[in-house]
Amino acid sequence: MGILSKVIKHIVVSKTIEAPIEASKKEEEKSFHESLFFSERRERINQLNNHTEELDNKLRNMGIELRPSIK
Repeated sequence: MGILSKVIKHIVVSKTIEAPIEASKKEEEKSFHESLFFSERRERINQLNNHTEELDNKLRNMGIELRPSIK
């Protein structure tokens, strides 16, 4: 019974240690995917802002007056 008790304690301890580690890994992975999503969104917003600036410059060069934008 002593060996079985040690084996059970070992299993319980290893599962107790592994659970927080696995949860931490999943949280890090989730955080990574969220930051990737938002960085892609930021990149797309920057692309749209650059495109808008280019169009504004073209309109100014054509002599078209721009109205102030809402910020």
